[in-house]
Amino acid sequence: MVFTWIIISLPTNAHTFFYKLKIGDVVTEDLKTTKVYSQQLADRIVVDSAYYTKEHEVLKEWEEFEGEVKAGATGSGFGQYAARHVAKINTMLGSDYMIPTPQNTNKAKDAENTQLLNYWKQHYLVPNLARLKSDKYQVSQKAADEADKDVKNIVAMEDSVHQLILTNQISEDGAEPVITQSAGVLKVAYTNIKTNSRFVKFNNKDEKDIYTAANIDTRTTRFLNPYSVTYDYFTGKIPFTFTFWLLLSVLIDVSGFFFYYQATKKNFKF
Repeated sequence: MVFTWIIISLPTNAHTFFYKLKIGDVVTEDLKTTKVYSQQLADRIVVDSAYYTKEHEVLKEWEEFEGEVKAGATGSGFGQYAARHVAKINTMLGSDYMIPTPQNTNKAKDAENTQLLNYWKQHYLVPNLARLKSDKYQVSQKAADEADKDVKNIVAMEDSVHQLILTNQISEDGAEPVITQSAGVLKVAYTNIKTNSRFVKFNNKDEKDIYTAANIDTRTTRFLNPYSVTYDYFTGKIPFTFTFWLLLSVLIDVSGFFFYYQATKKNFKF
C-alpha cells in the first residue's frame, strides 16, 4: 500500500495542485516561445552560416578580378587572366548561379573599366549571390508557408487561452479541450521547427534541445503528465515551489490514513 501511494497517489495529487496553479502560465509561455521560432521560419530571416563563408570566398575572388581588370598582367581591361577569376567565381557559385564572361576590353580606359565592373557586380554577381542564398542557405518557401500556418494557429490558441485565464476558467475541466488543442498545435509547430532547426536561432542550448529532441515532447504535453513533472522537479527543471505541493499532498494523504485508521478502530461504518 505504501509503495502504491508513493508511486501513484503522491505524485498525482501533487501534480493536480501544481497543474491547476500553473497550467495557464505553461501553455501561454509555450505558445509564445514557439511562435517566435515559427515566425523566424515564416519570415526566412535566419541564414545558414555556411553561406557567409561562401560569400566571403566569392567576394575575395571578385576583388582579384577587379584588380586584374584595372591593372593586370594583360594591361587595363578584361583579358585572359581576368577570365580565370570569373571561372573560379562560377565554380564557387555552381552551374545554376554562374555569371557571364564579359567581352574582351583590353586597353580600355579606367572609366570604362569601372563602369563595366559596377554593371557586372550589380546585375550579375549580387543577384546570383542572393538567389544562391535564398535557394540553398535559407529555409525553403514551402517550409516557410507551413510555419506561417503554425503562427496563425498559435495566435488563435493564444486568444482562446487568454480568454480562459481572464475568466479564471483555465484550471477548470471545461478548459481541457482548449489545452489539448493547444498541445496539438504546438506539436505540429515543434515538428516543423525540428525539421528546419538550422534555420532557427534558439535563445539557448536548452531550448534547442527541447525543440530538436528525438521524441517531440512539448512543454505543454509534458506538463500534463504527473510523472514528467515529478521527474523534472527532481532534476531541477521545476521551480522549488513544487515542494509545497508535495508536502501538502503528503499531509492530506497522511491525514486521510490517520482518520481512516481511527475510524476503523471505532468500528465506524462508511
